[in-house]
Amino acid sequence: MATTIGELLAERAARDPERACVSCDGEVWSYGEMEERAARVTGGLRRLGLVPGARVCLMLPNGLPFLAAWFGIVRLGAVAVPINTAYRGELLGYVVNNSGASVVVGGEEYLDRLAFVEDGMPALEHVIVVPSTPPPTSRPSLRWDTTEFDALLEGPPGEPGRVGETDAAVIMYTSGTTGPSKGAVLCHRGLLTFAENHAKQCGLTREDVCYTCLPLFHAIALVLTTVGGMLVGARVAVGKRFSASTFWDEIRASGATYASITGSIAQILYKQPPHDGDRQHRLRIAYAIPAPAAIYTECERRFGITFIEAYGATDGQIPIYMPLDAPRIGACGKLIPGFDLRIVDDADEPLGPRQVGEIVYRSSRPYTMMLGYHGNPQATLDAVRNFWFHSGDLGYLDEDGYLHFVDRKKDSLRRRGENISSYEVEKVVNGHPAVLESAAVGAPSELGEDDVKIVVVLRPGETIEPETLMAWCEKRLPYFMVPRYVAFADALPKTPNEKVQKYRLREAGVEGAWDREKSGYRISR
Repeated sequence: MATTIGELLAERAARDPERACVSCDGEVWSYGEMEERAARVTGGLRRLGLVPGARVCLMLPNGLPFLAAWFGIVRLGAVAVPINTAYRGELLGYVVNNSGASVVVGGEEYLDRLAFVEDGMPALEHVIVVPSTPPPTSRPSLRWDTTEFDALLEGPPGEPGRVGETDAAVIMYTSGTTGPSKGAVLCHRGLLTFAENHAKQCGLTREDVCYTCLPLFHAIALVLTTVGGMLVGARVAVGKRFSASTFWDEIRASGATYASITGSIAQILYKQPPHDGDRQHRLRIAYAIPAPAAIYTECERRFGITFIEAYGATDGQIPIYMPLDAPRIGACGKLIPGFDLRIVDDADEPLGPRQVGEIVYRSSRPYTMMLGYHGNPQATLDAVRNFWFHSGDLGYLDEDGYLHFVDRKKDSLRRRGENISSYEVEKVVNGHPAVLESAAVGAPSELGEDDVKIVVVLRPGETIEPETLMAWCEKRLPYFMVPRYVAFADALPKTPNEKVQKYRLREAGVEGAWDREKSGYRISR
């Protein structure tokens, strides 16, 4: 039984070298081919001087090179740091610096973003460039040494490093609330447990084809879908990105029987005109977070699929899954073996059925939840105080043990599957010379989850057009963090302790606010 990610790939390659492992954009790699390419990446990293424990950032679009690089990094015993490909500016520099990475494996199309903040990343020494299709018209000049990714794949393979199951494998950055994003450190045992639970709860087998169009820099695609599929010997089909017009074509072409999507994707698909091909596919199960409660039954009936919902977090595993044989629409699911879960008040005292409080949970097996937040011991202690992982979410348990999510206790937002830090949005907006202060809050979206509303207080005598503020944000924020709504105020509502009363800003809604989508302003990705 494999105890590390590298061992899992090696075992599969030894057992079924010719069996299809992963496909993307019409290209298929067998388990043997994936192992060979990962070994060559390991060899290339060794020649650059990397050793077990070194951190390597991955800033790549979905595709086979991402997986070859990832497996090669963790096979060495180094720590992979997947970066959201929408990151830019100070947020990009922060992740590279905070992780302590000396190497970035970056897509050619993102080099200009690295160049934009190169003076703010003093520890970075090397960039490994993965070519893009089509290539950019020109490459920026970089101050770091560079290596072509193809050169790594053409070089000799490297031996795997000495890696233990409790050694760190990845650092995944989650949105901060009152501070910058936090890097959740996950070890090999944690990743394998994460994936094993998912495969079991979804009923995955060797005969399945596991499809995802979600980004590989997130745990759902990388860990649950990819590693989960490999654990049972299935084939993983990776889509480049979600497109409503091509989704079902990709499902049919790949032969997918399982797909990981988001609740907003399910709603977008449901809003497409009915088509004769809505049921012409092999898909049987869709993992959707959160499942679209309002159209749950209609969506299942129309497409002939079963939704499975769950509740959890990258830094805390997934303790709740919806039972396939007893779904309850509107709930998240029930506790699975290996976890304890409570609903607690502000003093961490447990509450009874249907009493709303914070959702806290823990694993009964050591080293399966995160090892901690990288370089942030105080945040780690805060998250696991009293020996329970504090989710920052509000919910309740009904009399039958189903968990119901109510709201976020912490001040974070979620838009179309992406977690958003209000702190980081505000930091960029406040950096504009005309802005005195601002507050970012969630506004209900037509597709579920949130859209971002920013309430801005200008400096005395200053004026600014919303479009000018959007242009400022567009250069410094991921596209999904750029506010949709802009409202101006003379002052922000505050407590006597000068804390912004964001609930009042949420209650005000979006009436009278400038709406980026209705104005016709378009942001680039």
